Amino acid sequence: MTKIQDYQKYFLFFFLIVSLIFTRFFNINHEDLWFDEIISFWISDPEISFKETIFRNEQFNNSHKLYHLILKLYFKFFHYIPEYGRYLNIFFDLFSLLLLLKLIQSIKKNHSYFLLALLLIFNHYLISYAHELRTYSFFFFISSLSIFLFFEIYFKQNVNKFFYILYFFTSVAGLFTHNFYFIIFFSKIIFCLYEQIILKIKNSFFFFILVLSLCSYLVFELKIITGNLSIRDFWIPKISKNFWYDFFFSRFFGSKIVGTLHLLIFIFLVVFFFKKILQNRKLSFFLLLFFLCYFIPLTYSILIIPVFIDRFIIFVLIPLFFLVSLLTVLLKKKTQTYILLVLLISNLSHYVFTNYKRVSNKPEFSKSIQKINESDNKFVILQSKIEYYLALKNYFKNIKKVDSKQIKIIEKKDLNTQMVFWQLCYEPINDFNCFEDLLKNKKYSVSEEAKFKLIKLYKFTTTK
Repeated sequence: MTKIQDYQKYFLFFFLIVSLIFTRFFNINHEDLWFDEIISFWISDPEISFKETIFRNEQFNNSHKLYHLILKLYFKFFHYIPEYGRYLNIFFDLFSLLLLLKLIQSIKKNHSYFLLALLLIFNHYLISYAHELRTYSFFFFISSLSIFLFFEIYFKQNVNKFFYILYFFTSVAGLFTHNFYFIIFFSKIIFCLYEQIILKIKNSFFFFILVLSLCSYLVFELKIITGNLSIRDFWIPKISKNFWYDFFFSRFFGSKIVGTLHLLIFIFLVVFFFKKILQNRKLSFFLLLFFLCYFIPLTYSILIIPVFIDRFIIFVLIPLFFLVSLLTVLLKKKTQTYILLVLLISNLSHYVFTNYKRVSNKPEFSKSIQKINESDNKFVILQSKIEYYLALKNYFKNIKKVDSKQIKIIEKKDLNTQMVFWQLCYEPINDFNCFEDLLKNKKYSVSEEAKFKLIKLYKFTTTK
């Protein structure tokens, strides 16, 4: 390789890194925090004890504890400010990109490298969750690291023992990150068993690591797992008819048109190269993982209770992108060019279109605080369950986009001493109806109203 080619390679790599950082950083705090993000922020308070963090996590979702502990540590060093929390996701997405590009180069050194980078950098779904203070960017990173290490250990000879140790901790970390990591875990077990029984390819030590990882996790979480499996009433709705038309691809790619294009290209490539996939061990694993990402949760949802929503299988983008990238470059030049253009134009145009005039889809807490700041009275009631109340109060206290220092959050029991106060109604918690009990009480009347995205403000005065 000449020096010019070296420079071109380094420039391309630098361009890809900058592109990913830009797409994640741009508009990252355009919207205020969603309710789940507010809960994550509250759980990850660096001032509370480790035991209290675990307790708060168990009040809402046991499966995200590792992310909340990492977030807690991050806030300890980089200030406990909600807007800062989302920046951590940039690092998770950056490491995911580096790992997956390294992996695809180890599989095949060709233009599939660039196509995979394009799909990862401009994917609507990955960008959206990078802009949220939730576990899913970290979940995608852990999934990427796990699959990368799996390929490094399972498909190579004379593996450094350090990789086995790292893989063990990564597997345990994945299981502690999200319950749906079990899909990746069982995909590897099924793949290994198939190769051992049918193809007579043995890797006993790797299989031992898998079993040891599972046992280590069960030691700590068996009670929680059995509790989750016994649940028969869950908040996730039944699988809708729309799912069977696009298999969440419209969600993954931001629109029905872009999602349908990617789904049709994927189906075409898998059907056209099906025999080649079955003949290639690495491609076979990706196809198996993709299939099980849908088959396992669908089966559970149909036979037991609905548990299947798109974000729980965010890692399905890994086998999807790898299959599309690796198979596209096997096509004839003309067909390959057409598909590359479709993927490039659809992803770039959708990214530009959605970010040119971005509309807020999350609750507008900042505008609510500005409205209250403009009034003479700064007393506010946040009526909800105690955990929600504490989380919202904590968010109002630490938000930096607007000045919230003058806001005084009071409890309902203290209303007798206040002549004028605001009540904030947040739709996901109380459906805008939180003021009705105050209206029924003839002591109060509404003197002013204000409506923002998912939020209503009511200014109450005490009738004399």
